[in-house]
Amino acid sequence: MPNNQNRTGRAKRRRRHDGPNFIQLFRYMLDCPAYVSLSPSARAAFVEVKRGYNGSNNGRIVLSARQLADRLGCHRNTAWRALQELIDKGFIEPRVKGAFHVKFKHATEWRLNDERCDATGARQSQAFLKWSGPSQPRPAPRTHTPPPWEKVGMSRATYYRRKVGA
Repeated sequence: MPNNQNRTGRAKRRRRHDGPNFIQLFRYMLDCPAYVSLSPSARAAFVEVKRGYNGSNNGRIVLSARQLADRLGCHRNTAWRALQELIDKGFIEPRVKGAFHVKFKHATEWRLNDERCDATGARQSQAFLKWSGPSQPRPAPRTHTPPPWEKVGMSRATYYRRKVGA
């Protein structure tokens, strides 16, 4: 039996991978509140993490904050904050934590939550669809209340001199 046929004698259909690679972002993901609330650096970081996914390595996407900072052209702390934002909103999760030691430089292995994990076989969680906004409301901005000496239109020294003398 030829290699390109199965037991029934039909030819196997194989995907051709000779076209350009691409990153697929679905509209349901782009329209969800979690994605809309992402900062620009977190959106760029998400594209870079997705860029590391080749179709069979989810859960083994190796990317450190330093590598991400080099790709995004930003500081390492900005890249780290972007990754933290993606974790908090449920787009990615670390599967194996990395470390930067003198002898061992091991980057974190990431898992995309919109795909099945190839390392563990876990189903896609799509936790970003369950995100419902910040857990605590933002505090109201503080308004400037003028000090008492400005209310009566005098200097601070004069105000306290008159107050102590009275």
